[in-house]
Amino acid sequence: MSTATTTSHWLSQQHIIVSGLGISGTCFVVSLYQACQRHQIQFPKVSVYERDAELDTNFYSIGIRSDKMSGGLQVLQKLGLFEVAAKAHHIRDNKKFSIRTGDGVNIITRESTPLEENLRLSRYALRKMLLDALPEDVDIHWGSAIVKVEPDDASNIVKCHLTDGSVVECNVLVAADGSMSKARQSIHPDLWPQYNGMLFLFCRTQMQCR
Repeated sequence: MSTATTTSHWLSQQHIIVSGLGISGTCFVVSLYQACQRHQIQFPKVSVYERDAELDTNFYSIGIRSDKMSGGLQVLQKLGLFEVAAKAHHIRDNKKFSIRTGDGVNIITRESTPLEENLRLSRYALRKMLLDALPEDVDIHWGSAIVKVEPDDASNIVKCHLTDGSVVECNVLVAADGSMSKARQSIHPDLWPQYNGMLFLFCRTQMQCR
């Protein structure tokens, strides 16, 4: 994806570092690029630091919904990626999902929801789709994570300490490194995720067809 030079802007002079190349971090960079394109602003220097050495191949699926609380499908549409995501959708041809007893007695049957309401695709497919939409000149550092940050408001500089002991500087830091964010812990050491009382159980089973 090209990042042709357009109009100069204060944002164009900034160095932005994104901590984490997951769904949130990648969405941020793609949306920033598209916003710069719409407003004819030169895309700033963007560096991304990702803990994993490569894109993980975890194929567990994610449901992306259109309800007001989620709004995931609307985001894909605004990014121009809805059609790409729909091709990776797991459920096709309005199939039914059923749960039956060992004797074959139906317990529950549910119709699959239309694509306009719910998409289900693997996390790998979603991340790969977003990575493919990144601008060409984004500087990606695989296998390198930010472990500590030191903001300096006077100089408008943020020092980012990496896992290899080196330090990089930026003007804007975007912490997209998950619920246990090292960047957040550096700035707000007293803020930690709190258990809200909800519990989710997940299991897999191998079934034999009769």
